[in-house]
Amino acid sequence: MKKITYHLLFIFVLIALFQSCAIPKNTHKESTQIPIGPGPEDFILDESQDQPRLLISCDERRAENPPNGEIYSFNLITEENQKMPRLGEPEDFIFHPHGIDLNCESGTCYLYVISHNERDHLESIVKYEVDGLNLKFVAVYNDPLLVSPNALTAFGDGTFLVSNDAGKKGSIWEMLFKLKRAKLIFFDGEKYTQAYHKKHAYGNGITHRGNQVYLATTRQNKLFAFDFENGKLSNRRTLAKIKGQDNLRFDGEDLILAVHLKLLAFIKHFKNAEKKSPSTVYRIDPKTGEKELVYINDGEQISASATGIIYQNNLYISQVFDPFILKVPLTEEQK
Repeated sequence: MKKITYHLLFIFVLIALFQSCAIPKNTHKESTQIPIGPGPEDFILDESQDQPRLLISCDERRAENPPNGEIYSFNLITEENQKMPRLGEPEDFIFHPHGIDLNCESGTCYLYVISHNERDHLESIVKYEVDGLNLKFVAVYNDPLLVSPNALTAFGDGTFLVSNDAGKKGSIWEMLFKLKRAKLIFFDGEKYTQAYHKKHAYGNGITHRGNQVYLATTRQNKLFAFDFENGKLSNRRTLAKIKGQDNLRFDGEDLILAVHLKLLAFIKHFKNAEKKSPSTVYRIDPKTGEKELVYINDGEQISASATGIIYQNNLYISQVFDPFILKVPLTEEQK
């Protein structure tokens, strides 16, 4: 989820007071914390190198005036991590990364990063060429339709879909009353258009496989599937109903969805790192919508889970605020 302002805390509290959700018991006793940069909200698996790694979007999401964020690389074999140098950016470039996606085009891999610039009230998509441990600046994209971008999914031809989480950035009323004002935007390499005729209540994680696009919604509490053709989405279906949806990733043919089941606990955790917020990850069959609880914890192992990725019988979980990701061995039934 994106960086939350104090202006919205009161609204989140009101929302949480009218919500209740039973939390299942913790599923895993074993886990390993992997120190990383602050606020590792989103990450993606990169298997384009000699050894697989995670590319991780990190930003200090509790501070009012944070320094520039970073993209980290975490080697899944050696378990070493480091900041990825960003080369060729414009002078005085402001970089606060949020949702990311990786796509390889003709043997070259590109990382697409949503970046927020509160100082200039500017929302951007930044494109980097991935060159080993370096990120080479390619382009930055801006448009009035990028009102409050949260997540994106990129295609091999350089086009991409963006999920806005609001129709007006920071809207109190949209959050409080679950107003469906957030648009899905398609960039065809030249222009931006609304990709679907209906709007959503806090669009969040978005991904695709072939001509199928999947959208998680935080306030609408629905996971949607669409058909996608010529820059347009159609035939929207509800795959699953789950509260507090965040980012989406694939594991084989299945979707992996991280969620925030307790908004009030999430708010408390935002204000105080010592206050724990439950973390939850589901596996969802995109054909049937059948969901399986992969992981849940009351927040002691990790709080405010944002993304889940499964690699070689381990679940890796990112989070919104604290400076580590979590490695969790899967049970025999989950492998």
